[in-house]
Amino acid sequence: MAFEGPELRRDSLFRGASFTKPIVAAAAMILVDELRLSMDSPVADLLPELAHPVVLRQPDGSLDDTVPVAGPITLRDLLTFGLGLGESAGAADSAGARRVDAAAGDATAAVPAG
Repeated sequence: MAFEGPELRRDSLFRGASFTKPIVAAAAMILVDELRLSMDSPVADLLPELAHPVVLRQPDGSLDDTVPVAGPITLRDLLTFGLGLGESAGAADSAGARRVDAAAGDATAAVPAG
């Protein structure tokens, strides 16, 4: 036995942690394959809390200093972690980053997670 602990039972509980991400991504891609979801359609109809996203004008700015994102969040944004929440050094090439830049104008906006 590789694990020193109680025996795993059918009703045992354990932490799922990040294992849910690939499962949800696979399920979403099945729905895309069945033409029930589109990679580039806004997800606001399914997730209304994502209908009006905003980002910080400056990464270290006040939480009240925000600008709206130039376009809607799509399934593609969610699956590529480019939905515009947070900051990541690798996001400069994503469509989400371009929308944030467009929303901020000349200001430096927080870069979407990537």
